[in-house]
Amino acid sequence: FLVTAGLMIFVPKLMPFLSSMPRWLAGTVGVTLAAQLVSFPLTIYYFNQFSLLSIFANLLLVPLISLIVLPMGMIAVIASTVWLTGGKWIAVPIEWLNSFTFSIVEWMNNWASSLTIWPSPKLWWITAYFILLFMLLDRGSKRRQAMLGTRKNPDDTVPLSGNDVYRKPEDREYIASPELSFSERLRSLGLYRLADLWERFGDRMAATTLAGLFLLLLFAGYHGPAKQGNGWVQFLDVGQGDSILVSTPEGKHILIDAGGTTSFRKEKDAWKERSQPFEVGEKVVVPLLKKRGVHSLDMVVITHNHQDHSGGLQAVLEQIPVKSILFNGTWTESKAFEQLMKTAVVQDIPIYQAYSGTVYHPDPFTELRFLNTGLKAEEQTVLPVVENQNHESLVFELRMNEARFLFTGDADEKAEQRILTEQARGITKNHDDDDEEIRPLDVLKAGHHGSKTSTSEEWLKAWKPGAAVISAGVNNMYRHPHPDVVNRLQRYGTLVYRTDLRGEIQMKVSRKGKIEVRTKLRTDDGIR
Repeated sequence: FLVTAGLMIFVPKLMPFLSSMPRWLAGTVGVTLAAQLVSFPLTIYYFNQFSLLSIFANLLLVPLISLIVLPMGMIAVIASTVWLTGGKWIAVPIEWLNSFTFSIVEWMNNWASSLTIWPSPKLWWITAYFILLFMLLDRGSKRRQAMLGTRKNPDDTVPLSGNDVYRKPEDREYIASPELSFSERLRSLGLYRLADLWERFGDRMAATTLAGLFLLLLFAGYHGPAKQGNGWVQFLDVGQGDSILVSTPEGKHILIDAGGTTSFRKEKDAWKERSQPFEVGEKVVVPLLKKRGVHSLDMVVITHNHQDHSGGLQAVLEQIPVKSILFNGTWTESKAFEQLMKTAVVQDIPIYQAYSGTVYHPDPFTELRFLNTGLKAEEQTVLPVVENQNHESLVFELRMNEARFLFTGDADEKAEQRILTEQARGITKNHDDDDEEIRPLDVLKAGHHGSKTSTSEEWLKAWKPGAAVISAGVNNMYRHPHPDVVNRLQRYGTLVYRTDLRGEIQMKVSRKGKIEVRTKLRTDDGIR
């Protein structure tokens, strides 16, 4: 309904700009452009993406479909009621044209560089977009009509009024314009030079100002609200799995795992599988990233190769530009993981292995320090096949705006003990002198979804986290988190946030390291 109203309002505004085209083509182009302009805010609001080729595609395909395919299709239908064979003959080229349009659309769809990702705009932004668009087209169309009128009727005159006697004939058609009325008011105040300047440049200034405001609005809508030096750590609700989106104060985006759908069907029950089964990466993670305006991911961290952590990354790599991948340097016999790595290689995404002591600085206010990898760089020549992926999970500390987070993947108690031993011995030498002792954490991501095989007594005693996040699915079959782990955390005075109870958990980190928490299903006060 909005697009239909937009066609009625904006097509007449666009037609003066298309006057040099044949009338039949100008009508088609005007409708196409108006539909694109009006539907744009709704497109990015609901789908969070817009192809720069869409206008060109519509200009190419809409005339083809509306002027040839649809009329010939109706002729084929009517002819088939009289002579079925003749109707089929007419339908053959129509069917070919349909296939041609689909192939053109698919070909354009493969141009990933033409696809732009937009965060869902606010209502005020959509309102401002339509107001500025109308004012810009209205002013431009009036100016264009005036120019066309002057060219076509150079000898026409306008009836004179008492106040207009001193005007030249060629200027009289502008007497009723808002700019001239304003210039007359300036003359009445004695500002003759300013009035002359306004008459000469006022219309252009107004159009330039509107165009500038319109472009500024698009720029703000594309980049989203300014972070103002704040960082974000968002624990996404992906059911029984892990996925964390880290957005740094300077706008870098790091995705830690992406959940994944795990199937426990036996081969004999394969017939029960849906033709298009639900997949967490495609249905949850990717739409959420687009909705929040993540144009690209600076790094994807794969803590370990288990379906509930890496399964959703296939959809992420296929739809979101990724600049680099970091993983634990081990392999498992998994077709899904093999396909994921092949996709990364085909897309020329650099793949790195994290070692104990690896430090990554996405911006001056953010640092990742990796603590747990069993293999050292000098020991490894090929990717080892490791079935116990939990034990080899990447464990790393995130420092952002003076706040400290610890991410643990599915690391088990033995891995925790190994990290504590290395910390005690000072094996990780990349820390500063004043950081060799373990300082209390602000937030701990509890290992293995709150399983009793992780988050040991010694682990909590060493890190002393102020808060802990447990990522688990509602009523999951593993009964995570284990009551012992929850009780243990509470005994150490740690605030517990659970995705199975509160949905997504967002943590805003201010410049001074203060953390504010909000959850999807309940609002909480800040941690400190």
